[in-house]
Amino acid sequence: MKKYSVVFNEGGPGICKFLIKSGKIILYSKNSKNKITLGPGKIFGELTLVKNNVKRAYDAKATNDSSFYSLEKFFFHEIELNFIHKILLNLNYSIF
Repeated sequence: MKKYSVVFNEGGPGICKFLIKSGKIILYSKNSKNKITLGPGKIFGELTLVKNNVKRAYDAKATNDSSFYSLEKFFFHEIELNFIHKILLNLNYSIF
C-alpha cells in the first residue's frame, strides 16, 4: 500500500482485521485528537470480527509504503470453530 493510502474509514463496515508486515499505519478518529501509530507485528481492526454489526471506530491510513496481511471475518470464524472443536475433542479424551 502506498504512502497516505486509506486502509479503511471510520463508520465503514468491518469485514477483516489486519497484521502489519511492514511500514506504519496511523489510526485516528474524527471526534478525537488522539492518534495511534502502529508498526510491523501489530494488529488492528480486530473488534469487527468478534462483534456483529460493528462499524469501524476510526480511520486507518498508511503513513509510508506499507504491507499487511488481512484475515476476513468468514475465515476467522472458520479458524475459531476448528480451534474450539479441537479443544472439545481434547477435553473429551482427557475426561475419559
